[in-house]
Amino acid sequence: MTNSRTGGIVDLYDRISRKIEQGKPMAMSAEELDWFVVSGAYGTLLQAVARRQFDICRERIEARGGDVSFLLSAKPEVESPIG
Repeated sequence: MTNSRTGGIVDLYDRISRKIEQGKPMAMSAEELDWFVVSGAYGTLLQAVARRQFDICRERIEARGGDVSFLLSAKPEVESPIG
């Protein structure tokens, strides 16, 4: 990883993109993990996980015959780390 301000995130993007194209796993260094979090990617991941868990729970309640129609406008709230 480079020490420049934009190089770190650009390098991480390039590395992730290559791994996606290759269909291969990757490990992140501590610096790469910092860039991942600061870029907002971690916050986006948290929002996706919260939404999926919300959907799973809603589906289980409905499968048991529960009515969650009053909650359908509800969205799981995860505070964005970048505002």
